[in-house]
Amino acid sequence: LHLTADADSQRVQDLCHVWLQQQASSYLEQRLQHFLAHCDYAARFSRLRLANPQKRWGSCSSAGVIMLNWRLIHFEPAVIDYVVAHEVAHLKEMNHGPLFWQEVERLLPSFYTARQQLKQFDPASLPLF
Repeated sequence: LHLTADADSQRVQDLCHVWLQQQASSYLEQRLQHFLAHCDYAARFSRLRLANPQKRWGSCSSAGVIMLNWRLIHFEPAVIDYVVAHEVAHLKEMNHGPLFWQEVERLLPSFYTARQQLKQFDPASLPLF
């Protein structure tokens, strides 16, 4: 980070926050493209939106917009992959029925462990930087 030696703590926090969001944007886009490349319904995807919701890790609209919580960047790659695969699977199945979970497993066979790890956290509990 480009900071002067006398930068105040708010400036440091602000720059860390921006940098971390940039890292999240790049990484989450990369992981999304990875999973989209492994499905025959990728054309249903319209765009990625990053946000900071207090109650969810991600969502997928019927219009094909996938929203991911940028604070996922605090997790290890396996947990991030689970959330991304989960939302990509919603492009095929807009519910949490058996066919949906089959698709999540097809995209990410080891999803269950990451899912259990994620359940221990609340989106609002993660730091902003």
